[in-house]
Amino acid sequence: EEYKNEAREEAVEKAKTKAESLAKIAGVKLGKIINVQEEYDKPFPLRAVGGTLKLESAMEDEETQIQPGSTEISVIITLSYEIL
Repeated sequence: EEYKNEAREEAVEKAKTKAESLAKIAGVKLGKIINVQEEYDKPFPLRAVGGTLKLESAMEDEETQIQPGSTEISVIITLSYEIL
């Protein structure tokens, strides 16, 4: 959870910086944030099966094994602003 929070903070800062840059290019000023959305990369592929989504995992019925190494945490933050 600690790493997810760090990823969130970084994503929010990047979103704010991008919004400020785009507002400057467009010649507008940003007001307050009116909406925040958060998404995560999905760790397993999903496929549609008869109108429902099925989670596909290579280890579906096996014991979960954790291998040493690194894991990438990806967070997508969308901020919506008032335009002044």
